[in-house]
Amino acid sequence: MIIEHTHETSGNDAAGWAEVGLVKLSLASLRATAPTVRPQSHTTAEHSLLDHLVEYIQAAQPLFSRTLLVDYYRALRSAPLVLISAMQASIGLELARLFAEAIVGADSCQSSLIGGTEWHDATGEHGYYRSLHQRFSTMRCHGIAGEAAEAANIGKAYFVQFVGLSPEELAAQVDVFIPDLSSVALSAVVAPQQIGAALARFPQAALLEVRVPTLLQQTVTVTPPPVGYQRIWLRAVAQSKQQKHCHSERSEESQRRQRICFEMSRYARYDNVEQRFP
Repeated sequence: MIIEHTHETSGNDAAGWAEVGLVKLSLASLRATAPTVRPQSHTTAEHSLLDHLVEYIQAAQPLFSRTLLVDYYRALRSAPLVLISAMQASIGLELARLFAEAIVGADSCQSSLIGGTEWHDATGEHGYYRSLHQRFSTMRCHGIAGEAAEAANIGKAYFVQFVGLSPEELAAQVDVFIPDLSSVALSAVVAPQQIGAALARFPQAALLEVRVPTLLQQTVTVTPPPVGYQRIWLRAVAQSKQQKHCHSERSEESQRRQRICFEMSRYARYDNVEQRFP
């Protein structure tokens, strides 16, 4: 359920340049290197990506239903941050990890996990190490944001998963990616008792409830995904943000017209009173 308040390639990653499925972004304009290849339509390409995501993720965790995966896809595509509420943090984290892996590949540097600070409790210097860990995590976020903003990395998708952070700690990391970078998708696994505080801190976030009781131990053969899926994902994100922007502009225009009509009617009532009682 969703509630919206709303260059090198190594291993199995999908880093690199795609030759099909181009996306038009604000940072630069790209040209197809193979003009004889006709790109898929947005609808067809997005359906193809969704089918790939569902097949890939369910091969590893069959208990993740298609409905859940589509909900997460839509939330991550349209919201600046997705808050994941799960019975266990590992369940929500596995969903976010597999989603990113299905697009950018396993062990890719384009997928990052920024964890909490539970281990500090046993050190006797909890406050010091917690502060140190937070500064280090912020540096990592700045590094990811800087890399994603480089012109050489246009066409690459980045995914950042947060887990084990309080709303205040999460805010310190998320603020690094504001103004919004369309190429960076943010998700955070939040404890159920912190959902209210997190939604209050991030009113534009989407909430995804994962009601999966456990994770299954599956043996899966991991294959690198086609790099074109990154372009399809980025194009879907860009189109979703454009639609939200247009809707926001229409809402503002509607409110402006309502204010004008209200003022006109108020002046009309005032003129009628003056005519009746000169």
